[in-house]
Amino acid sequence: MKRLLLAVIAVAMLGFLCGMGNLGERAKPQEIPLPDRNFIATLTDSEGMVVNLRKVSVEGETCIVGRFGSGMMSVDFDKIRMVRFRHSEDAFLALLELKSGKSLKMEVSPDLRFYGETDFGNYMIRLRDITVLRIEGVASGIEKKER
Repeated sequence: MKRLLLAVIAVAMLGFLCGMGNLGERAKPQEIPLPDRNFIATLTDSEGMVVNLRKVSVEGETCIVGRFGSGMMSVDFDKIRMVRFRHSEDAFLALLELKSGKSLKMEVSPDLRFYGETDFGNYMIRLRDITVLRIEGVASGIEKKER
């Protein structure tokens, strides 16, 4: 009887622990975070595919955050014209071209997720898989969905 009880507990724990593999992680883009503003963007991925998106965000936020010198910098999409992502020797870099004509280089996490909506469905890609991101501007308001 004790063995049966231990076996049942072990199987239950195994199922619970295996289910924790994706805990806190969105592995599928069925549901994307709804950003506060509806930015439209075009991105080119590492395979050369071009994707037109709306309701774009990085982890649900409409900005790019990264290390700038010894500090952290947050640049709102509203100020960005284009971002080129590239790997350097020891970091993953975002090279930002701002609407003001200035440029900025900062280190970003390659594992951050970029989300958006296409005509075909929702879209998710890691920053490390994007080569170029063009922020086209803000479209009309976002329709808040009940979740």
